[in-house]
Amino acid sequence: MAFLLFSCGKDETKDGTANSNVHLSEGLLAYYPFNGNVNDESGKGNNGTIINGALIVADKNGKPQSALSVNGSNGVMVSNGSKLIPQDSLTISLDVMVRQTGRQVYISTINYETGYGFGYMVSSSNPGDPRSLFATAKAGIACNNFYTEQSSSAFGPTFEKESWYTVVATFQNGVEKIYVNGNLGGQANALSSKINVCPNANFLIGTLWKNDPAGLNGKIDNVRVYNRVLNNDEIQALNN
Repeated sequence: MAFLLFSCGKDETKDGTANSNVHLSEGLLAYYPFNGNVNDESGKGNNGTIINGALIVADKNGKPQSALSVNGSNGVMVSNGSKLIPQDSLTISLDVMVRQTGRQVYISTINYETGYGFGYMVSSSNPGDPRSLFATAKAGIACNNFYTEQSSSAFGPTFEKESWYTVVATFQNGVEKIYVNGNLGGQANALSSKINVCPNANFLIGTLWKNDPAGLNGKIDNVRVYNRVLNNDEIQALNN
């Protein structure tokens, strides 16, 4: 799967036939297949840095050195996270496996050191609600303080332990959607028509800010960020 993006296969459907509606390199801001490292393979240079000893391990197909393993207190940080927060249109995609249930953040944009400058996150489990979710912050909030307003969230299904899921989250015109394994899990109206962008935000994989123990205990792979909303054929292609 990690090689489909930059080969002829990127314009194919799941059954291998050509599909002119699939262009997975178009609008791509970052791509992390974890091929032995945490580099961005989109060509945009948004390379990551490992936090607290996160490991590169075998992916869901057993291929060595091809997925990120985290334990709840580590992850990957991209310093200039604001570059990965397109305000108007956004798609985030990833493959994820959880080892435990409960609140866990898969992807977030926030300052890792301070917890300031929240933009969006893909995670599971609000208090009392175990479902997967995609949440965004209202545009224009303060970047030098914690985000205290309730963010809006689109909810997907609850994930089972030790099972892999492909998650695609989109934002456009103030509407959030979350797809799991190619199926629309849910959608919601955001608090504003744009996502909040703070210059001090980091892009974080597998974790939130350092003093909030809400990181993922599991594996994550094939993280992609787009400055557009993928069409249905493209969403299905990512689920291959």
